[in-house]
Amino acid sequence: MKMPDRRVSRIMTAAALAVGAAALLYFSFTAPRSVNAAEAAQASVSTGAGLAAHDRRQGAETTSSLSPNAAHLRPDTALLQLRRSAAKDFQDANQCVMAMRKIALAEHQLGMCNSVGAEGDADLKAFCERRKALILGSAAADNARLSSCSSLDPGEAEQKNFEYTSRAAALGDVDAQLCYVNADFKLPRPWTAQEHTDYADRAPQYVEAALSRGDWRVVEILRVASRGVAEERGLVYQLTTVDQLTIYRMNRLLRMGAVGNYARYLDNVMERPVFPHDEEEIAQADRWVRTVFDDHFRTSPSLRTAPNTCLQNRP
Repeated sequence: MKMPDRRVSRIMTAAALAVGAAALLYFSFTAPRSVNAAEAAQASVSTGAGLAAHDRRQGAETTSSLSPNAAHLRPDTALLQLRRSAAKDFQDANQCVMAMRKIALAEHQLGMCNSVGAEGDADLKAFCERRKALILGSAAADNARLSSCSSLDPGEAEQKNFEYTSRAAALGDVDAQLCYVNADFKLPRPWTAQEHTDYADRAPQYVEAALSRGDWRVVEILRVASRGVAEERGLVYQLTTVDQLTIYRMNRLLRMGAVGNYARYLDNVMERPVFPHDEEEIAQADRWVRTVFDDHFRTSPSLRTAPNTCLQNRP
């Protein structure tokens, strides 16, 4: 009788363990708060032991407990489904909060415009007429986008947007990673110490990866990371000191890829760093821009407008 190849068994076990680890990472974002680190570690050990025992008993196709539908999938297929599911949750949550923010902004603007009397400023009245036409024209589409919301409570929707963005980013979705770095989350509560720590650990890695692949969106995120933006969003202080030199470098890097009116805009808003930065620091910043552009952005698409940093992040 031909004996089963033990190397195949070991390879399949290792692959299953890798998927198990990814599943733990995925579900760690949505697990109840009562699940502690010790329980998670025990679950990891139990999962690994169970898979190994199953493989020894049967030498058959490895199964996974990631979801009821993944029981008979190959590990790489299960992981792919895991990532797709996380990406879909993230996209739906983002669409939901952007629709809510746009509708809230429209209601606010309509309220202000309705308060303008017949004797009001002619330019303001003309602006209001244009805004009303735009708002009414997009009302049906904006309300349809609310169908992606699992909750119509703005606070809950914003919380889910943060959670799903974090999860998809951790599983490698580059759009989610940039939204996470951008940190445009409006939670109805302060950031926790753990969330600050997580952002400080993960955001620099996502920034480095985006720069390495020549992704203009991360450059725009850092260019607009002024002190006011950092104070509004909170987490951004874990990533940058919002200093003049960083903003200058990002402006000049974008300018390397910009054309037309957008190139002129970047020149117009560029502020040359002043004290405490000296001319040598500025020269070093210019050399950094040239090196990064040549190494990573030379083949990136030209920019005619500012990159949209996070899906539909402009209500």
